[in-house]
Amino acid sequence: MAAITPTKTSIKEANDHLQQLYRNLSEMETENATIKIKLEEEKKGRQSEKAAHEIQISLLKSSLKSEEDKVDSLRMENEKMTSQISDYKQQIQSLNSTMEERLEDYNKQIQLLQNQMKDKLDVIEQLKPKVDLLTEMMQSKGALENLLSLMQIATREFGFESDSSVLLDPVEPSALSNHSEDHERLSRNFSIGDQDSNEDDVI
Repeated sequence: MAAITPTKTSIKEANDHLQQLYRNLSEMETENATIKIKLEEEKKGRQSEKAAHEIQISLLKSSLKSEEDKVDSLRMENEKMTSQISDYKQQIQSLNSTMEERLEDYNKQIQLLQNQMKDKLDVIEQLKPKVDLLTEMMQSKGALENLLSLMQIATREFGFESDSSVLLDPVEPSALSNHSEDHERLSRNFSIGDQDSNEDDVI
């Protein structure tokens, strides 16, 4: 087989083809570098997004933990308040029971005092006639004292006995001549004493 001698045209075409391949290879390398840069940027962006997401997740977990702690605290506070309310209810019921018992005792005491007051008022009503009688007797006390005084005067002046029957015997005027003042006093007081005696008899 005879050797083919390259021509200028074929050499030029070959060179053009090689240059085109070189240009294509350069463009491909440039595109590949651009793609690598984009991939790196995307990778970094994804890593940043992942870090941001992780930070957000961590914050959400922390917030969730804080909310759970708050819920637990509120639950415990609610249980404590419920227990306190139950204690308060028991104390109020006990206090109401005690107050009812005291009120019942007070009512009994009031009823007892009212009954005692009624009994005392009845006794007072029963004693009123006796008090009135004693009052009248005390009003006649002066007349009785005068009568006793006159009896003493009569005994001293006229030698009468202490027997009250002597006062009923008539007295001779001559016996009273030397004692006119005593006679007048005696007569005056006797009339007063008789009047008071009649009033006592009526009582």
